[in-house]
Amino acid sequence: MENVLVTIGTPRLGDRREWILQIYDPENDKDAIISRIKRRKNAAIIMYDDQIFIIGGIGRDRNTNLVKAFSVKTRRGRLAASMSEARGEASASRVGDAIVVCGGSGVEYEELASCELFLPKEDRWIPLPPLAQARRASASVAIPDGRLFVIGGLTDSEYFSCVEYCCVPEQVSESGHWQPEEGGSFWQPAASMNRARCFLSACEHAGYIFAAGGLSHSSSVVKSVEMFQPPTIENPLGQWTLVQSMHQAREEFSLIS
Repeated sequence: MENVLVTIGTPRLGDRREWILQIYDPENDKDAIISRIKRRKNAAIIMYDDQIFIIGGIGRDRNTNLVKAFSVKTRRGRLAASMSEARGEASASRVGDAIVVCGGSGVEYEELASCELFLPKEDRWIPLPPLAQARRASASVAIPDGRLFVIGGLTDSEYFSCVEYCCVPEQVSESGHWQPEEGGSFWQPAASMNRARCFLSACEHAGYIFAAGGLSHSSSVVKSVEMFQPPTIENPLGQWTLVQSMHQAREEFSLIS
């Protein structure tokens, strides 16, 4: 699916219980609806090759561990392997040939620190070490060197500016056990954002991470944008810098590079 965008979401008008899948060709400014599927609130959605994976979210009034794969090419859906734990409001990113899902809220809507790695080509999930901070409604971004950053989020009592990251291993044992090469923990702290935010959007561009919008303290919707230089030997925590704000404050949206 090169040179086209695939969008998924509820229609502005019509049945709010369904999602519309559309493809958009920016070069020719053309779009087409390819399918309508049942909405799953608070699911994580990630694209892997020509497949859209809809992960977790609310099913039958509670968070589920179900995963659905929809092929843009064949326009057919199927059930993929389920996660080991039900979760909604989780973050999900593609890292190499895997998808990593972090945090979220559990079956009782408690905040989760647990993480799982999914291998789409093998249709199986493997546990990863838990986050240092349980959180939901965070953003996660993978950069080309294999590091995965989990950014912001919240619990019932706190909005987060904190960031943690890991180097996703190419080989993970079935049990998810991981031994650091030189001590330390799987998840490492990075510099915090200038502003706490959840339900934000983030992406990688030219080696930097951009985090935009979201909800901040007192549930205010924000339009500020921050740029992050990932950790280096010289700057082990990395650095966030406020850049030009968006014209419109927004939450639960997509940022694409």
